[in-house]
Amino acid sequence: VLDGLFKGGVKGGVATVAERTDAMELTSAEWDRSIAKMLSESVMVSEPEAMLAWLSETQTNKLPATLVSWAETDVNAAATWLGQQEPSELRDKAVSAFARKANKLDPEAAATWALEIQNESSRTNTVRKVVEKWRKHAHQNMPGTFVAARS
Repeated sequence: VLDGLFKGGVKGGVATVAERTDAMELTSAEWDRSIAKMLSESVMVSEPEAMLAWLSETQTNKLPATLVSWAETDVNAAATWLGQQEPSELRDKAVSAFARKANKLDPEAAATWALEIQNESSRTNTVRKVVEKWRKHAHQNMPGTFVAARS
């Protein structure tokens, strides 16, 4: 959508934004999703903490994935923000998603994060997933002779 809006305007010259959006033949729902995505991506770059605060109040189901996305570009800032959040069901979901993603970079830190989950069932499930993935990754990276001896 963004490409469609700006390609014609910068290079085509004459068409207005309205003319370009009409030519894209988007449904109202597609347009709304596209605008929301562009705005959220823009805010995540300039003010990620504000975006996560807003999501935690309005669209809680999107917060864990958005936090993980932020962690991919700035894991320290995302971890700091997450560590400052009050215990809650939403924080547990975000910590679970964060721990599963962090497991690729630092399994020990991921396990530490998973142990912070307040809900016992969620904590157990997340720790289990982190450990299973860690074991699988460690097993795949072992020298072939050692793997054969353990199999």
